[in-house]
Amino acid sequence: MKRKKRNEYKKKFFLFLVTFAQNETYRTLTDLLELQPKTATAGQNRDVLIEKLAKDVLSRVPQPIGLAAVMEKYPVMYEQV
Repeated sequence: MKRKKRNEYKKKFFLFLVTFAQNETYRTLTDLLELQPKTATAGQNRDVLIEKLAKDVLSRVPQPIGLAAVMEKYPVMYEQV
């Protein structure tokens, strides 16, 4: 029974992480689009400018962490004492 309950908590925690990451991604991309000028600047069209900024942002994003490895190394126990 405890194992089943622990698996349910793990699923909920994972869904929380996914939802959080999605919301942060949407917010970042929305902000990026709002910062873009509506007209071409310095001889570049808008699409080229957005592509350059998106590549710059992507180059700064760290590599994903293996969630399974972290959960194995640092297990979370939801047992009452």
